[in-house]
Amino acid sequence: KATGVVTTTRVTHASPAANYAHSASRKWEHDTNGTKCEDIASQLVFGETGKNINVVLGGGRREFLPQMPHERESGLRNDRINLVKSWIEEKHKRRERANYVTTKEELMKLNDSHTNFVLGLFSHDHLEYNLDK
Repeated sequence: KATGVVTTTRVTHASPAANYAHSASRKWEHDTNGTKCEDIASQLVFGETGKNINVVLGGGRREFLPQMPHERESGLRNDRINLVKSWIEEKHKRRERANYVTTKEELMKLNDSHTNFVLGLFSHDHLEYNLDK
């Protein structure tokens, strides 16, 4: 058995996040919510439901990356935690075969017989509409 969440929005957006997270506010996608409540992105990586989803594909890379103004790609997290790195480490700790991809080409190259978990964050925010390309 396997589970997956595939969306054209940010994977932490309210609709897809309802599959794995509980939050008092749909806006608490990353750690800057001003409370000690676990944000939605963290629940995907560390939560009992989120960490067991086999396939997660969509947008919203910014919710998983720390604010790093001098880096090529900076996120929104103030806690300095790179949740993509944490996701990979959590899977390896459990001896799972996991892959993180950011492009269609990387996704298509995956060998599904050697992959139990896939996290695909294809854009910083929501995915771009074909009409807008």
